[in-house]
Amino acid sequence: MNPYIILSALVLVFGHPFYAAATEVDDVTSYYQPLADSEELLNGRVQSLITAARKFERGCDRRALTQLASTQLIGNFFYGAVESFANTSPLVERAYTPAHFSIYRGTTYQGSIVDTFVNLGPSVNVAGFRVGTDKLGHFMDMGFDLYSREIRGASVVQLLAQSRREESGWWGLYMTGVKSYGDIASNFDGYRFWKEFSEAGPRQYFECDRGRLKQVRRFKWSDYISAAWSEAINCSEYSDAPFAATVAANIGALENANAGFRYACPIAPEQCDILKKYYERWIPRRHIAQIISPLCLSSGRERKQNFEY
Repeated sequence: MNPYIILSALVLVFGHPFYAAATEVDDVTSYYQPLADSEELLNGRVQSLITAARKFERGCDRRALTQLASTQLIGNFFYGAVESFANTSPLVERAYTPAHFSIYRGTTYQGSIVDTFVNLGPSVNVAGFRVGTDKLGHFMDMGFDLYSREIRGASVVQLLAQSRREESGWWGLYMTGVKSYGDIASNFDGYRFWKEFSEAGPRQYFECDRGRLKQVRRFKWSDYISAAWSEAINCSEYSDAPFAATVAANIGALENANAGFRYACPIAPEQCDILKKYYERWIPRRHIAQIISPLCLSSGRERKQNFEY
């Protein structure tokens, strides 16, 4: 069957910008390439989209404004709105590795439908974290989906389970052979954003002032992003042993060619201990393994084994 028909059908069935959710990235190969921090540019882009949405707001209805903002911040069939800006703006410095030079060289990802139509996404520096631009799309698009599920009664643990199911299915293993914990983390942090954007509270974005919503907090990526979004640190899992072995061999070749530099995941093991504690602010400790990968959990200074999958 024509692959366009297949992908179009998946979008209709699942209701998400499918390419944005299924795009993969190689954060590893270019990890040590210097990149200018693009946070301020990306903060400005998000704020401009929020401002555009507010032209149509009425009164102090936060949920109505959230729906308006989602029409600006959520992407189209191909990419997330902010992801697209990060992919194309001449002001955003990017590192790009084609599939045939990447850690996915020689795997079933190379030459797949996703590789054929969109290839790997680039990496950018956001608040000091090197992440794929696809994470910006996950943050806004899939984060909104998770927040919508919470409104309908889902718990935090159920939201994490939803993201894991997606990464184990058409958004990950089935389509690309990659289950990305970085995607799961950016989905969850996007949920946190939409919750704070939509609701009153100590981290609210708006307050009601004389019958209108007044913005009291500007968006900053550094309020949400973490090393968990990086697939070089929050290690991905793969569809089968040959896929994983090929990735490992490609990473080994990188280390052989760049003596003194670590490329094995997690590339910065010390970050994993930080992440375990960081996400305990919102996630019960026994469920941290829903968002932090087994390789990351078993690295660093802590090696406790009381995590549930």
